[in-house]
Amino acid sequence: AIVISVPLAYFAAIGLSSKNGIVIKGASFLDQLFNLGIVVTDKTGTLTKGSFSIQYINPKDVDEEELLANLYIVESLSNHPIGKAICHGLNLKKIAAEVTDFKEISGFGVECNYKGKHIVAGSSKMMNKYNIAYTEATEVGAVIYVAVNDKYLGYVVLSDEVKENAAEMVKLLHKENIDVVLLTGDHEENAKDISNKLGIDIYHSELLPEQKTLILEQEISGSKKTVAFVGDGINDAPSIIRSDIGIA
Repeated sequence: AIVISVPLAYFAAIGLSSKNGIVIKGASFLDQLFNLGIVVTDKTGTLTKGSFSIQYINPKDVDEEELLANLYIVESLSNHPIGKAICHGLNLKKIAAEVTDFKEISGFGVECNYKGKHIVAGSSKMMNKYNIAYTEATEVGAVIYVAVNDKYLGYVVLSDEVKENAAEMVKLLHKENIDVVLLTGDHEENAKDISNKLGIDIYHSELLPEQKTLILEQEISGSKKTVAFVGDGINDAPSIIRSDIGIA
C-alpha cells in the first residue's frame, strides 16, 4: 500500500494541476515546493493583466498626432505586451510591410527604419543608447520615449491593471512565511506604487533581464530554502531556468 500510494499521490497532483491549466514538468518540483521560502516575481503580465492603455501623451516641439504616428510605426512589429497594447485596434499591416531593420531589445525598447527615418521608442535606456537628450517623465506608469533621426519627440505613459487575485496571492504566501520579491524593468515610482498596493516585501526596479537573473542568484545563494521565480516565459526565460522552481 505504501509503495503504491507515493507515486499515486504525485500522479494525482500532476493530473489535477493539468486539469486546472498548470503543467508540472516533474514530481521533484512538488517536493521542492514543500520547502519554499522566497517567491521572486516579474510584474507585467504576472502581477498585472498586461493590458495597457495610453493615459498621458507629452509631445516635445511636435503635435500629438506626429508623436503617435511614429510610435505606431516602430511598435507595429513588436511582440511585447506594451507594443501590442499601443497598436491594439489599429490596422497597421500596410505600415508594418514597409518597416525595415526592426529590432526589439529586451529592457530597452524597439527601433526600425521607415521611409528614410530611423525611429526609436522605449525606456530611458534606449534614449541613452543613442545619446538623445530627453525630458524625464514624472507620471506613474510605463513610460515610452520616442525619437526620430536622433531628435526627441516626447513620451507617452501607459497604465496597467493589477490582477484581481494578486494581493490575495501575496497575502497567502505571507501566511506561509514566504517572502515576495518584485523584479521589474519599470521606473522606481511604479515599482514602489505596486509594491505598496500589494504588500510586497522587497522590490528592485529599472532592471534588464540579465540583471534580474543576477539578483535571483543572490537570493538563491543567500537562502537555505527553495527560491521560485514567476515571470514571462520568453523575456524571463533565463531566470525561470536558473531558479529552483520556475513558473511561467
